[in-house]
Amino acid sequence: MVNVNLGNLIVFDLAIDPEVPTTLYAGTNDGIYKSTNGGSSWDLFSAGLTAMKISTLAIDPAIPTTLYAGTATGGVFAAIQQNPYPALAVDYTAGLPGSSFTITGSNFPHNRMATVVINENRLGVAPTDSTGNLVFSLKTYPTTAVGLYNVTVTCNLSAETHFLLDLNSSERQPGATGIVFDVPDGITYPRIFLPFVNTFAN
Repeated sequence: MVNVNLGNLIVFDLAIDPEVPTTLYAGTNDGIYKSTNGGSSWDLFSAGLTAMKISTLAIDPAIPTTLYAGTATGGVFAAIQQNPYPALAVDYTAGLPGSSFTITGSNFPHNRMATVVINENRLGVAPTDSTGNLVFSLKTYPTTAVGLYNVTVTCNLSAETHFLLDLNSSERQPGATGIVFDVPDGITYPRIFLPFVNTFAN
């Protein structure tokens, strides 16, 4: 399947993205080609190249978004791709104590374990799937303190979201299935309301 859409091009080297194994790069006699579906189809990936006979390809193991290409004339090029930053979302921004909140994440490293922290307390780990998405729920109890809860998920890079437990909100029922973490007692960030001070002179 590797040569589909490559026509009669000569492939000198092939590189596989360690984070996303279905992403391939082919070094050919006419530039670099990239596949995002395991070689079923290919697109030209040679913007900026001034030498098109690519003899060697290498992906930076520490930063897999960086691809190095060695040319037959001895020059080396680096292609640095900017991936979207990880993001988190919560289904409800506020709820009555006893509510459950579903957290969804996207753009994380694929097939990894991400660390879940709430108000600086580590709850455990949640897996990312083959597309970099994850989902888990946070369960509170009627006795859980009201206040602000910051949720951080880290897997190389981090993303944050938050929710509020408030006695004036509705109770939120569990949403998506997946890992469920209990929210510990005694870790809330209280809401602080500062008085308004008029600094304008009369």
